[in-house]
Amino acid sequence: QRAPSPQDASYASIEGGDRPAPIYCVLTKQLVSALKSRAAELQSREIIPYRATAFSTLSWTEPGATTPSWRLYRGDWGEQPSGTFAIEIPPSTTKVRASQSTLDSLFLTLADLEAERFLKLPLPQLTDEATLRVQPNHGALAEIGLGQSDRCAQGLITVVRYQPNPLAFCVSDVRATAIGLPASKLIDRAAIGASRTDIIEIKSTILPERVIEVAR
Repeated sequence: QRAPSPQDASYASIEGGDRPAPIYCVLTKQLVSALKSRAAELQSREIIPYRATAFSTLSWTEPGATTPSWRLYRGDWGEQPSGTFAIEIPPSTTKVRASQSTLDSLFLTLADLEAERFLKLPLPQLTDEATLRVQPNHGALAEIGLGQSDRCAQGLITVVRYQPNPLAFCVSDVRATAIGLPASKLIDRAAIGASRTDIIEIKSTILPERVIEVAR
């Protein structure tokens, strides 16, 4: 509501804290303009509301599919945050170790996935929709749909976050498509499931009478 003085000033109310009732004050035009212009800057542009260290399970479903192409489960596969996952490829329920280096790249892509532009509600209808689901150790499931709509320009993909806090965004096509890795790339095919920086000791037995030990 406009205040009579100074010119173009506005009334504001301050609530909360130890105040038994709201406190009313007058804000200058310049302060009101600054608060309004910075509101959009303060809104998070992150699509995934969780950090990789909080991930418990992830799944990816291709467009038109009814079951996930792959599922990732945090397990006892090592001590590194991105190296503690096993992958399951439906319809098989067998879990194998996931590649630490590939997960590092995937999680970095998820962290860099930011909104180029926010879309107003209602949520758009997507075509060729793929689905990413991320369950954190604590908190609500994050369900993300990625596809096409007429509300994002060429070179951008429409992303809908169904939960938590439904929102819709336009996102870089290049970054968004980098999430849908084939399951074959997520499998750790290394003979030793550890990076070279994690290895502290090697023992090799060439012959019964010849043993080589190397330690940091």
